[in-house]
Amino acid sequence: MKIERSWGYLFLILTLSLFTWGIGKSEGISGNLLRNGGFEEGKAGWKFSSGVFLEEEGAPKGKRCVKLDTTLSKWEVPDRYTSYHRAQVDSSPIQVEPATFYNIKFWSKCTKYGRGYAPYLLIEWYRADMSKIRKPRYFLNTEKGTFHWKEFGKCVKAPEEAKYMTVSLVAWGDGMVVFFDDIEISKEEKGNLHLPSSLSYIIKDTSSYTIWYEDPTHKVFPEESLPGKESKVVILRAAVNEYEPFQLVISPKEEWKKFHLEFSDLEGKRGKISSKMISYRRVGYVPVRYQVGIGQETGLQPDPLIPDKEFDLEVGRNNPIWITVKVPEGTIPGEYRGRIGIYKGKRRVEEIDLKVKIWNFSLPSSPSLKGIVNVWSEYMMEGVEGVSKVEVFKRYAKNVRQHRLCGLVDIYPKPKVSIEKERVKVEWGKFEEVAEYCLDELGFEYFLMPGLGWFGGDMPWEEGRKWQGMVVFSDVANSILNPRFARLYPEAVGIISRYLEEKGWLDKSYAYVFDEPKRRKDPTIFVKLRKITALIKDVNPHIRMVQATFPQPELLDITDIWVTTTWHYMEHQDWCEKARKRGAQIWVYNNTEPIIGYPSIRVRIYPWMMWRYKAQGFWLWSINCWRSANPWETADSAGPKFNGKGSWVYPPRRADDPVPVDSIRWELLREGLEDYEYLHRLEEEMKRKREEGEYALASEAEEILKSVDTLFKGGFFSCRKKENYTHDIGKLREIREKMAEEIVKLSTS
Repeated sequence: MKIERSWGYLFLILTLSLFTWGIGKSEGISGNLLRNGGFEEGKAGWKFSSGVFLEEEGAPKGKRCVKLDTTLSKWEVPDRYTSYHRAQVDSSPIQVEPATFYNIKFWSKCTKYGRGYAPYLLIEWYRADMSKIRKPRYFLNTEKGTFHWKEFGKCVKAPEEAKYMTVSLVAWGDGMVVFFDDIEISKEEKGNLHLPSSLSYIIKDTSSYTIWYEDPTHKVFPEESLPGKESKVVILRAAVNEYEPFQLVISPKEEWKKFHLEFSDLEGKRGKISSKMISYRRVGYVPVRYQVGIGQETGLQPDPLIPDKEFDLEVGRNNPIWITVKVPEGTIPGEYRGRIGIYKGKRRVEEIDLKVKIWNFSLPSSPSLKGIVNVWSEYMMEGVEGVSKVEVFKRYAKNVRQHRLCGLVDIYPKPKVSIEKERVKVEWGKFEEVAEYCLDELGFEYFLMPGLGWFGGDMPWEEGRKWQGMVVFSDVANSILNPRFARLYPEAVGIISRYLEEKGWLDKSYAYVFDEPKRRKDPTIFVKLRKITALIKDVNPHIRMVQATFPQPELLDITDIWVTTTWHYMEHQDWCEKARKRGAQIWVYNNTEPIIGYPSIRVRIYPWMMWRYKAQGFWLWSINCWRSANPWETADSAGPKFNGKGSWVYPPRRADDPVPVDSIRWELLREGLEDYEYLHRLEEEMKRKREEGEYALASEAEEILKSVDTLFKGGFFSCRKKENYTHDIGKLREIREKMAEEIVKLSTS
């Protein structure tokens, strides 16, 4: 979708005569490369669209600012789902140096907000001939909702062929009044795109090293600058049965060999948390070669969590350590204190105070948001030595469950189904042992019903879509089933379903026989799927059917779970609602959420999006697809330009590594799922208070839940458009902590 407005080649050429004078003038006064960034010279150097006005009072600095009022704009721009009015201010071209870093700062406030996107500043680049460079484009977002004057900023890097940049101030929505002022562009001599988050702080700074805290939802790069704040204590807040990570960053100024950490127990007034519940791993980096979406970075990116317990630190660079505290079930709420010992070899060089506040509520073992994942057996032996494939699958399953996902696409190994003398035979083999471990011991709630075949793919029905060697349709054009298939397939369904029912697993199983059916590829695809589905339902109507598409009229009455792309979910809300009314669940999937190179908050906020847009579950098509390359060496391990799609975890590097090795993205998905429990619990408490007639208390909870809207700018995210979610991790934490306080208040009142 095209979201920028081009003012044309002529405007850009005409303004070239102005920018040299403008740059020289502003540099001589303030070092600002942008002429008239504070609008003190009126409209000089800017082009205004309709709905844009100069304001003579109320500016944070100087006498003037600019006001964008979409209610007075005649410029209507279509979005994917609707259309909004847009007001925009465009600068004259600004001369830049290729491959050079620039700091962009500006002030903004929003006095009226109806609906639409958060106001933003857009940076675009041009070649010497004024042709536009499409990537990268930088969107410096403000906030969704009203806010007082605030300063926003970002460090950006000009592309290799860039000679000019332009700045656009944008309000895009209906009923929106936004102000901008004091836009400043300056060359960054240090050339550092990465800065600590607003939540970071220095814990200890000596002549030999600096130790600092960083939030887990912010990436730490080896050469970023140090935080500006200080604090002596690491403070965490968590519920019972929750994992709570943070990053301890060590920046040594001299050689540091054999670094390691030791933890004390966390002591409280009425109990303790064992030091065994605290673990640490070293943050590693993986190269990203291709930019595949707006807002994604290339180069070395933090992602793998390396399980080394002793290692050397790099001098003169940040060395982030990922520390996780697990609050076990049964922990008594309250405040707990302990110490982190920091070592060089056998010598303890520092101790850090750790304080953990445990909220007076517990997260459920069965997740409220149902997540299902695919562990690909083809690749799970990568890097593994001396362990059976069955044991390796169990380790993957345990890891998946520890990350709060409750479903498996497949249980390995599958039973063997065969046809002997025109009768179906099923040999269960090791399936039973692994299923007992996954379903009974670990508590998985969903798994693929084995042995029913796979009819998905792009091959013609008569060529590739077969079951036990027989074609499914004898007359493909008219969707007429092969009589032999129609006789033997239900027999297999009966044998398999009776076995699962005897084991108590049928209600956890689902039948999934076709992947992403598309009407444009086969106009009768849903007629065919109905016939296969009917064969299954006729044997046992309690078998749950899953369809990987948005709700379709042909299958509406015989489908129990719909798994649709997030964009189809937003486009077809009417059909989703019809399916819900019939008792079906609506799940989503989006293969762009785990891409390496995006801000870390992209993964954590995904479950927040699912809560906001009322999806009941989600599907990850793979967590260990390494078909193209070694994931330790490139982010393209699942395919060219995949950049982490399909590979949430890493294979072990050596025999003593865990199987699998976690990533920051994988850990932050769990953080998001735990945040979802806060959202779900507060919503339930709010409903309870309403039922009890406690309307004032219910309203307080409702206001907190409404604030979640300020985190998003419309719909789920996509690679194809600007980042439509907040990058402000401080805001995310603020809402999370308000929810926790309100849950405690409501549950105890």
